[in-house]
This record gives sequence, C-alpha cells and structure tokens, in this order.
Amino acid sequence: MSRFFRTAAYWFVLLVTVAVVLLALLVLGSAVYELRAGGNEFAFPFGDPDPSTLTELLTMGSVLISGVTAFTAVFFGWRQDRRQARDLELKTKELQIKLLELQHKLEIPSA
Repeated sequence: MSRFFRTAAYWFVLLVTVAVVLLALLVLGSAVYELRAGGNEFAFPFGDPDPSTLTELLTMGSVLISGVTAFTAVFFGWRQDRRQARDLELKTKELQIKLLELQHKLEIPSA
C-alpha cells in the first residue's frame, strides 16, 4: 500500500473517532443536563434518576471511552508506522549502497 493511502486511511479513522468522541460528549452533556433539571439535587447528586436517561448516560460514557481508546491506538499506531517506514527506507538505501560497492569491486580487475 502506498504511503498516501496509508496516511489517508489514518486521517479518516482519526477524524471519525474525533466525531464519535464529540457526539458522545454532546449526548453526555444533554443527559447530565436532563438529570440536573429533573428535581431534588440533595437526595441524589443528579436529582431523581430517570432509568432511560441513566441508561443513555452509561451508554454514551462507554462510547466516549471507546472513542478515546480508538483515537489513541490509531494515533500511536500511525506514528509507529511512520517510524518503521522511515527506518526501512534508510535500511534500503544502505543496502543499495553496499550492493553498488560490491558490484564495483567485482568489475575492477585486481592487478
């Protein structure tokens, strides 16, 4: 796979994970707002919990954690891939130079 396609794939996945994290934060914020507006804040830290809102809160919390995990995994994988590609390119150049030196030694007759 060419470097362009790898980079494009990494950027696409990074943007998708950022979108997932932002969506989860938006839904979490609205769920917390609903819980705060729900009623008595002294009996329960967020008021009277509605089961559907609480389920939504837990679901979006897990989506948020999954999105952050996916983002960090892809980001650090991309950096590792770039480092490895750079190392392989350097090693390829070194081997090509050695090959040219050996070819040059074989062409020159010794006196």
